[in-house]
This record gives sequence, C-alpha cells and structure tokens, in this order.
Amino acid sequence: MRYLIIIGVCFMLFTAGCLGVGEEKSITKDVQGQTSSYKVTAVDLYKEYDANSVAADQKYKDKIIQVSGKICNIGEDITGVPYIILAGDEYGMMGVQCFFGDENVVAGFAKDQQITVKGKCDGMLINVFLRGCILQ
Repeated sequence: MRYLIIIGVCFMLFTAGCLGVGEEKSITKDVQGQTSSYKVTAVDLYKEYDANSVAADQKYKDKIIQVSGKICNIGEDITGVPYIILAGDEYGMMGVQCFFGDENVVAGFAKDQQITVKGKCDGMLINVFLRGCILQ
C-alpha cells in the first residue's frame, strides 16, 4: 500500500512539473491581451483576502488585475515556475505570489524592488496567487 501512495505522489509531481511553465506561458498570453479590471496595491489586496476570502474571491478571482508592491521573495515553485512575492503584511512574510512564464523576467528582479505586475487572480491559499504575470 505504501508503494502505491509513493507512486501516486510521484505521478502527481511529474504531471504538475509537465504543466508548470507551459501552462503559465499560456495564461500569460491571455493576460497580455486583456485590460485590468482592478488596480490595487499588494498590501490592500492581501488585506481584503485576509479579512474575507469569499468576498475577495467574488471581486477578484479569475479577473485580470494590476498589483503594485515591494518584492520580499524571489524563487521557483516545486514545478519550476518562477515567482516573486510582493509584501502584503507589515512583516513581509505573506503577500501576493506572482507567477511568471518567463524565468528571464524574474532573474532581473531584486528584493525590495518596487514593481507593478498584471496577472490573473487565482484566489488565496497562504498567499494571494496571481498567474501569468507580466511586468507593467
């Protein structure tokens, strides 16, 4: 039974890895051709989600939004998709996690840099997720 669980987890990770950057590039193409429904700071967006994620989802989820803020983290997720996190709280621990389809864009960023991105809001897990991001 343990082996079946391990095989299942490996299959899920492999599938996620295959979808990762390719899927992000596809979302990016959609984002590029659309205008933003909202312009908001990362701090305000995170506060809205933290206060009431249901109401925030109704307002932002699946919409193209423009978010500005200060970079507090730069990295790649488990599938290899590059991201930055824009600080959403006073501690710089939580915020808006912006996923990019192009690692070269993310490689040019630095912590504490103030930027504005446009992307598709994908709700909140720990951070608010913004997919298919492009620099504005």
